[in-house]
Amino acid sequence: MALDEPQEEMNVYSENELTIIADNQMKSMIEMYGGVEIDFVDHPMMGTGFSVKFKSASSCSSGSCSSGGCS
Repeated sequence: MALDEPQEEMNVYSENELTIIADNQMKSMIEMYGGVEIDFVDHPMMGTGFSVKFKSASSCSSGSCSSGGCS
């Protein structure tokens, strides 16, 4: 995940004071999985940061996707 300014070919999504900038490949994945869920987490062993998951991960064999890939 990176902070960036939108380029002309980028797609911009805004909700609840959060703006996401996605290229066309990520736009397709966001649409395919019904959006993304972004949460701030503070895990004692994994650390503090943002968790990014697709809302519907039904095509992943484990049922869990994060940051664009299946784990």
